[in-house]
Amino acid sequence: MATVNSTVLFPSIKFIATDGSGDLEEVVAVPAVNASRSHDGLTFTAVTAGVAGNQLSVEIVEDATATGVEFSADGNKITLSAQTISASQDSLVHDGVTYSSVNLGDSGIVVTIRESQGADAISYDDVGLELTIDLDDLVTNKTQGDIETLFLGAPNSVTDHVAISVADSLASLASTLAQEPMTGGADAVGIADYTQGQVETAFAGADSSVTDLVSLSIADGTANLVSTLSEVVLQNGADAIESTLDADAKYVMIKQSDLHDLTDSETADGRKLVWGFIHKAAEAFAGLSDAPTNLTVTKGTLAPVDGGTALRQNYTVSARYAISALDLKAEA
Repeated sequence: MATVNSTVLFPSIKFIATDGSGDLEEVVAVPAVNASRSHDGLTFTAVTAGVAGNQLSVEIVEDATATGVEFSADGNKITLSAQTISASQDSLVHDGVTYSSVNLGDSGIVVTIRESQGADAISYDDVGLELTIDLDDLVTNKTQGDIETLFLGAPNSVTDHVAISVADSLASLASTLAQEPMTGGADAVGIADYTQGQVETAFAGADSSVTDLVSLSIADGTANLVSTLSEVVLQNGADAIESTLDADAKYVMIKQSDLHDLTDSETADGRKLVWGFIHKAAEAFAGLSDAPTNLTVTKGTLAPVDGGTALRQNYTVSARYAISALDLKAEA
């Protein structure tokens, strides 16, 4: 006949030892941990806890085709794209002459052309950011070439800030200018020009293919990003560890040595558990001076069976129930 596994008789049975201090060496429950990765104040966290989150990756790139800051997902990879814009020069075209800022970006330079000033002159005001061209005659008596000649002899204080080109050096000018601003210049835009707050806003509008995989938290909405990030996987995700013992449960603990002749290798044998318990109970009841009467456990004498190859011992368990319920009757 087959043995009976202990769990068949006692489904919640646990086999637990104690350490040298008597403390239980059971496995303590640990909740699952969400994988995450932080960069420049941005923390990406796997939506689903566990080791599977360690398969997710994130990258932060600069992309001229992006619109502001935007998110996308490709399988398990999350990409944060930050739009890049190349710097451009300010310029002003007037009467065939193109005035351009030497430096890239929004220069703030304005151009003034004055006529009948007594002498031809050109100057640049560092404070007011103003290029001033004075003409000794009416402007209509001057040509684009005259402006070009003025620039050829201009001091560094002018040419360090403004350059010109002409369409037709012989063509006459038509009108003066009064602090006409150069336009079209733009500063370069890159990753460091975007804030954590802008990234947070972009994530709030991201597609579910992104938000189903990760969540985003930021450290400081006003702080700028610092650098891009090559693709890296999220890390430190861990699956939950189940406790050896059931939650919100009560256990009746019996030391293994209290059961008759039960060795470490026999604990999974349900027969040995039952026999060890009954035998121990029979011996304990027999030794009591005031033994219970509503539950008795006795053992018979050993008798040879199977042609003398084995011994048999009978145990008798007798229980009395209260009339009101099929439960063991209390002792008087």
